[in-house]
Amino acid sequence: MVLAVLNGGVAAKEMEEKIGFLDRQIKELPDRLFSLGVRVVMAMVIFAVGVRVIVLVRRLVKRTLTRSNASTEAVQFLDSALKSLLYVILVFMILQLFGVEAASIATVIGDRKSVV
Repeated sequence: MVLAVLNGGVAAKEMEEKIGFLDRQIKELPDRLFSLGVRVVMAMVIFAVGVRVIVLVRRLVKRTLTRSNASTEAVQFLDSALKSLLYVILVFMILQLFGVEAASIATVIGDRKSVV
């Protein structure tokens, strides 16, 4: 009987701790949602501005290469490579806004290349 009371006391204490944890999480939820909302809006702004910057940089590079009489194939290749690189940088910037570290992403990408 004493053992049952002790076990009941432990279970009740664990239940109180879990309820306290859930209560804290519910109280923090509005702040967390607001913070997430701000990050999402900032990510959308960064993406919109980044896309415009990418378009401008590509246009500038294309004009420069065309004026220097570079071959069409070279211009297309460099444009594609530049576009890919700039979009990868943009995605890294947005992911860092959400707390994802670029080093971990680079590690995963590097590890994937060794598998393929």
